[in-house]
Amino acid sequence: KIIHHWEFYDTRTKRWIRAFDQALKIEGGRSGGFRGYSYMIDPPLGKWRVLVRTSGGQVLGQKTFEITSDDPSTKIQALEL
Repeated sequence: KIIHHWEFYDTRTKRWIRAFDQALKIEGGRSGGFRGYSYMIDPPLGKWRVLVRTSGGQVLGQKTFEITSDDPSTKIQALEL
């Protein structure tokens, strides 16, 4: 399995704070590799990152992004690692 670690940047403490973890069970595969996703409903505005790790702690990838609008009409796009 792999784990998506969702973290937000706390501007007061200048530290990344863990918001939640989402474990994904990985089975099988395909010629293009594996795909999986996790998401958060109604996240607060600010800087975020998602770390993708194995259950043993090895980092497979990371994506940092910023949520700048709480307008529901704002389009959300998928981020690939």
